[in-house]
Amino acid sequence: MNAVGTSAFSALSNSVTPATAPAAPTIGTPTRGNASATVRWTAGTNGGSPITGFSVRVVNAAGAQVGALRPAGAAATSLVVTGLTNGTAYRFQVAAVNAVGTSAFSA
Repeated sequence: MNAVGTSAFSALSNSVTPATAPAAPTIGTPTRGNASATVRWTAGTNGGSPITGFSVRVVNAAGAQVGALRPAGAAATSLVVTGLTNGTAYRFQVAAVNAVGTSAFSA
């Protein structure tokens, strides 16, 4: 654009698809320990942006979250969750995180 007018548009660029939040991980079978459990998962697709970490949620029999989310590193595929009460049933969910956002929690 100048004082005389506006030019024609340039040729089209190559296409690009913006990144999204990652897909939810697939949860594995947890293994019990003494006041702990090992939670395992497989990451889903990263949404076009590298996964930067995971969040593990502990859920009690009433379906309520127990404590804070437990963080795990970007390359992690498992986490030992400590501080559990022996004889109490727990379930777990995992979410993946990248620069765009956080996935839904796993089943």
